[in-house]
Amino acid sequence: MGFPVFRQRPGYIAAVLLTWVLLAPPMGVGYVPPIDAGAPMARWYLVASFNSAASCVEAREARIATALNSFDRAQKIIRRERRRRLLLWAYMWECQADREVGSAK
Repeated sequence: MGFPVFRQRPGYIAAVLLTWVLLAPPMGVGYVPPIDAGAPMARWYLVASFNSAASCVEAREARIATALNSFDRAQKIIRRERRRRLLLWAYMWECQADREVGSAK
């Protein structure tokens, strides 16, 4: 995927601002919802945006830790299955760069 070409006005500087987004695959409904990991990225949920890749990864790892702690506490089999699905979903979350192009003077 190439970057678009922008024409500069005199006195303006093009700035590429790099933002990181945390995305989650679409999930169906129900007590043990199906996960559509093969869905195109355009259908993935935007969870949050960050100023750095490290912040994004930290948020993803915190979500996984929360899901793992919740899974360990589930006693009943049906609850464990739901929590297992949510843990699997958390592992599928991805951090990706999201480029926005602006102008600074």
